[in-house]
Amino acid sequence: MLILVLIISRRITSGIVQTEKNLMISENRFKSLYQTNMLGIIGWHGDGRILDANDAFLNMIGYTQDDLNKGKVNWRNLTPEEGYSRDKIALAEIEMKGYCQPYEKTFLHQDGMTRVPVYLGAALLDGEREKGISFIINQTEQKQAHTNMQLSATVFDASSDGIMITDKNKKILNVNKAWCQLSGYNRNEAIDQPAHILRSGRMKESFYKELWQTLDDTDCWQGDIINIKKDGTELFVRLSINTVRDEHNQISHYVSIYTDISERIKAEEKLRKMAHYDFLTGLANRSLFNDLLKNAVQRARRHSSMFALMFIDLDRFKPINDLYGHETGDKLLQEIASRLKMTVRNEDTVARLGGDEFVILLEKINSVSDTSLIAYKIINIINQPICVEEHKLDVGCSIGISLFPQDAEDHLGLLHSADIAMYAAKASGRNSFFYFDSKNNKT
Repeated sequence: MLILVLIISRRITSGIVQTEKNLMISENRFKSLYQTNMLGIIGWHGDGRILDANDAFLNMIGYTQDDLNKGKVNWRNLTPEEGYSRDKIALAEIEMKGYCQPYEKTFLHQDGMTRVPVYLGAALLDGEREKGISFIINQTEQKQAHTNMQLSATVFDASSDGIMITDKNKKILNVNKAWCQLSGYNRNEAIDQPAHILRSGRMKESFYKELWQTLDDTDCWQGDIINIKKDGTELFVRLSINTVRDEHNQISHYVSIYTDISERIKAEEKLRKMAHYDFLTGLANRSLFNDLLKNAVQRARRHSSMFALMFIDLDRFKPINDLYGHETGDKLLQEIASRLKMTVRNEDTVARLGGDEFVILLEKINSVSDTSLIAYKIINIINQPICVEEHKLDVGCSIGISLFPQDAEDHLGLLHSADIAMYAAKASGRNSFFYFDSKNNKT
């Protein structure tokens, strides 16, 4: 009998020891959890008092243990008015089940302005009806991250620049509305397509090779590029590409920003035309023609070839301009320019030097007779009547011709020689053409 009592006593003692050990383990675990900086823990009373709180919770709301001991921390007072109804639901659930499902709420910070979003769960202590314990997770960073994501999404779609996001293999993952408007593709058409969906073929392969090399070296690239829209029209854009890397410094995405520069290109083209083309007739102006004539001289020297320069001055233009006004005179000049362009080949150049003076550069001629044939055609077509509004106008022309290389060795000499020949034609009775005689410096 004594042995049986000893066995039972030993088992009871062992059970007590194991229970105490389990309680110690549980207490240590709770103590570790209580002391963590990641999770707020409070002991609370239904009337609003916070009976105990760890530093993690107090730091969230800007209070200290001394404030808690002085009764300054009350969970009801820390709750904004709009949170009362949700707390009431949670308290009713706790009263019924002893706990409530975790929910989101907001505490007021000690500074009186900041609101601290939290995720909170609560339960009654064993045997208690008004006292409980709660865990509280600060959601400030998560909320801020969510806000930032929403803001990024808003900026992404609201941006006036087109944005394309691709994976590391350059397959399109997402595009914004502006990109769709620029390209003509809708989002569904673009997703999963290669990033070069807009490639126009206007840029050399070496351009793209250099682009990706720069991107590999520096993680960014920017430049102007000619793309093509879905409908086949050209799209001029300033393209910026940035590499996105993951935590292991491996490429994860590419972000491309497309800025429409079509208007800038149009403005630059307009300025270029203003600088190089006659505003009235659209022909090359004196500046551009001088450059073209210089280039023609260099080519002819290189290939030992011949070309001709025609200097054309209209006859009877000044009386018409004085009699009918500058508007009529301008329209007459536009018609003359059109007729001159129709008379020569596509590779020839027609220019207006100013007033009623025109020049024609005839490259790749085989003989002087080729030039004479064109001169006869020009005189004939200009002599045909020109109708401007109700006026029937008759003009003629005088043409001076110089040849390279026999008449001059540079562009200025050629122009001077053709000018001399033109005055000789005008003095001879007009509606005629003369060649410059380089041997005797006359026509």
